[in-house]
Amino acid sequence: MKWAIAQTSATATARCVVYSWLSIDDDPARARHRLMPAIDRWLELDLFPHARRAAGIADPPPPGDPTRLALTDAISICGDPVMCADAVRRLAAAGADTIVLAAPEDELETQLERFAQEVIPLLTSP
Repeated sequence: MKWAIAQTSATATARCVVYSWLSIDDDPARARHRLMPAIDRWLELDLFPHARRAAGIADPPPPGDPTRLALTDAISICGDPVMCADAVRRLAAAGADTIVLAAPEDELETQLERFAQEVIPLLTSP
């Protein structure tokens, strides 16, 4: 994000919009596994290579490599509600002022409801 913000004009008000995969589950491992099809597509199609390199991935690990699963913590809002709130805080601390949540399509509504009911209160409480 710092790279993207640095690309803006010194006279412009920089806005940093971050698109992040979302997977909330009381079982963090299950939340990570839910995102693997999206992460696999991202790596296989070589989408957004700068974002991949910023996440510390020079070359995509091969399919099935445990490194792919470990990426979920670095590039998504994933895990139980407390872990998800911590991920949002990390993105905000890095400069994000807007976060667009992308959950697996078949669970989009459920995931957004959980985010609203279980994560947002953690972010807004003192």
